[in-house]
Amino acid sequence: MLLYLYGKGGNLDSYSETGEYVERNETSPKKVLIIILIILFLLIGSFFLIRYLFFGDSKEELLLKATKEYIIKDETKLPDLSGEYTIITLDELLENKSVKSKHKFKECNEEETLVKVFKLESGKIHYVPLLTCED
Repeated sequence: MLLYLYGKGGNLDSYSETGEYVERNETSPKKVLIIILIILFLLIGSFFLIRYLFFGDSKEELLLKATKEYIIKDETKLPDLSGEYTIITLDELLENKSVKSKHKFKECNEEETLVKVFKLESGKIHYVPLLTCED
């Protein structure tokens, strides 16, 4: 005859007929699912963290963001007519503190690195970054 008791953690433990204590190590499916979800969450989180820390935005993306922010502050830099364009240089963006990551552009020529801002016939604005960098 076996005597069943609930032991640590709610697992069903038993004593054999000889009086020896027998502990069952049953892992519930719920616990396994929680562990798998935690591991999955940590893997996905570490992927995005590594991507952000080591890769981040490209120089083109940073230059475009800085130009768009600069133009929002000073709309006189927008072309007036469709088909026209204006030029915003890296030097101009650095002077106006629009570039937040100066260190990414230390290898770039400040006068030759620029963004051409076009006004299309539809009225939309189109940005073309042109980088002149040593790396």
